[in-house]
Amino acid sequence: MNSDTITVIHPEPLTEKCLRLEARGGAFARAMMTIPTVVKPGEPFAATVSLLDENAMPIVAQDEVLVLGIEHAGEQAHLQSKGASCSPLSPRARQVAPDGSSVLKVTFPAGRSAVCRVEGLSQPAAGYFRLQGEIGGQTFVSNPALATDEERPLLLWGDPHIHTTVGDCHAERCRTRNVAYAAARHAYGLDFVAIADHVSWAPRGTAGKWYDNLAACELYDEPGVFSTLYCYETSMKGGRGGDCNIYLRQPNRTYVDPWPDDLNIAGLCEQVEGDFFAVPHHTTRTGKHGEIPPEAYPDEKLMPVAEIHSKWGTSEYRGNPTPLAEIHPGPSYVQDLLAQGYRFGFIGGTDSHTSLTFCLPLESEIHRSQPGMTAVMVAANNRNAIYDAIQARSCYAACGERILLDVTCGGLAMGQAGPLPDAGDITIRAEYAAESEIESVEVIRNGEVVHRESPNAWKGALEWTDRAVTEATPISDFTSGAPCVYYYVRITAQSNARAWSSPCWFSLVNVDVSTG
Repeated sequence: MNSDTITVIHPEPLTEKCLRLEARGGAFARAMMTIPTVVKPGEPFAATVSLLDENAMPIVAQDEVLVLGIEHAGEQAHLQSKGASCSPLSPRARQVAPDGSSVLKVTFPAGRSAVCRVEGLSQPAAGYFRLQGEIGGQTFVSNPALATDEERPLLLWGDPHIHTTVGDCHAERCRTRNVAYAAARHAYGLDFVAIADHVSWAPRGTAGKWYDNLAACELYDEPGVFSTLYCYETSMKGGRGGDCNIYLRQPNRTYVDPWPDDLNIAGLCEQVEGDFFAVPHHTTRTGKHGEIPPEAYPDEKLMPVAEIHSKWGTSEYRGNPTPLAEIHPGPSYVQDLLAQGYRFGFIGGTDSHTSLTFCLPLESEIHRSQPGMTAVMVAANNRNAIYDAIQARSCYAACGERILLDVTCGGLAMGQAGPLPDAGDITIRAEYAAESEIESVEVIRNGEVVHRESPNAWKGALEWTDRAVTEATPISDFTSGAPCVYYYVRITAQSNARAWSSPCWFSLVNVDVSTG
């Protein structure tokens, strides 16, 4: 596409009909604008724009007009466009703001779902920026993005944990897969999703429902644009793995989800065919808690990450600000599992039982924490790349907002492990940006906050060196038994949105840790 042309594209009729049938919004409450997190200066990119009601459902438009501009590091910058076309949404005009910058006016035609894709936008200058939209006297901003000439991987956002009517779980609230996929892509601007329905232990599911889910997963997958992952949820008793999602590289014709009392997640993994991994979630849930004794832990490759946050709440550590409604009293928090020496990266999901990522008021009382999401670093948007990134812990978790977070610890990227640097200290570097002001940036070492900053800005950077590594009480790596320390960064925004980088681990073999 010519970078001088801006085109506004409305979803095709079937997608729009799905949205109006199952996610028909009421009065306008907010505008959601989603842009790629990493772009090249001057190169075109697309934005997903939607007008939502208080339940995060797309409204049926009445000729609403949204005026878009680009906010660059707190200042207004112009949208690059010459001779912009407006097919098929009309009327739409490009105007000049009083300060001389260029803005884009998008009209949502009456009677249609207020969702669209705006293609051909560009940001000429390097640096962090956000879209800014004004409608009805209110101002909204998009997720933050970075324009850079550096060669960086794509940073994609997804919800890897959505339930639909297929699983017959909270069926009175769930919607069909059709609207789950349609809303994720066209209303919320997600790059990938996984439908994680319960598909066995009747009456919730059958083999036929599993085959149906596989077909739908193929139908909605569009490599390069929107990816769908093969997934289902399995349940075991507390202390045996609890609730876990099984992510498959290939579409297995058979699935394994028996639920005998003596089954644990390691035993289940022995029965699953092909390439897969298991992800525990809401590990602190009473009755289905995620205490994982050594005999239940499959291994690092088969259980590479844990879902640290969902609409149930946060399972990071006991006493965190958004716990689950009912909490298991034992050591089942993610930090407890890390203390056992398990190497878990972090992902976020919704565990949505309305089938809509950002819908909260219509969920049950126990599902009303902020929606969780997962960010992955990949070379391309396709299911194999996303699968590989999560399995390699090249990912991080967020809730509430798409918080941009780039972290290295002692030269290691998120999720990696290595020896303690020769200097004996570890430097943590982080760049971050959010929709709302960021209140705190914290460095966690072996479960303790060892450094904290309060930027009170929507973007910033951290560089801090831990010169007291050997004073930390080490943990014992589960596989090797070697003493080690781990680090991760936690971001908390003014809106209570948060992000958690996947940890980095450092071996303390041949290091004197007696002072710890």
